[in-house]
Amino acid sequence: MKIHPLPLRSIYSSLLILQISTLCLVGCKNPKDNSIVSNNTEVQPKEYLEFYYLPSGRLYPMRFNCGPLYGGPLPKGSERHYLKITDKAFLKKFRTLYKTLQPSSDGNSEINARIQALVYLDGKTDTICMNIGFGISVNGTLMKDNQEFSRLVTNKLPKN
Repeated sequence: MKIHPLPLRSIYSSLLILQISTLCLVGCKNPKDNSIVSNNTEVQPKEYLEFYYLPSGRLYPMRFNCGPLYGGPLPKGSERHYLKITDKAFLKKFRTLYKTLQPSSDGNSEINARIQALVYLDGKTDTICMNIGFGISVNGTLMKDNQEFSRLVTNKLPKN
C-alpha cells in the first residue's frame, strides 16, 4: 500500500487555520474579575488619578484650555508638574465627590485649566480640567462649581 504525501500548500493552510483558531480562542478568554463589588464607592484594582498642573502662584499671559498641560507645548519657562494618586482612602473621597458633580447651565464653557486630571475609575477614563478654586469641566462638559471637590483636589497637590 502506497501512502501519498499531502501537498505542502495543504499542510501550511492547515497550520495557518490552527494558529488563527488558537489566537481567537485565547483572545476571547474571559479574564477573571478581580474587582470589589460591595458598593459604588469601593476602590477597584488599577484605579488611580493622574494630575498635571501648573504652580498656583504663577501668572501666564494666556488662558489654558483642556489640552496642553499633559499633551502639548507650554509657554517658555512654564513648569508642568505631575502627580499620580493611588491612595485608596483619597480615591474613595474623590469618587464620592466626583459623582456629585452636576452639569452647569452657564453658557460660558471656558475655564482657565491650570489643573488637568486623567481619572481611571469604574473601568473608564475621564478627563477633568479645572482652575484653582472654581471652574470644572468633565470630558468637555462644564460642571457647576463644587468648592468641596475643588478643595479636595487643590489640597492634595503639592504647593510649589
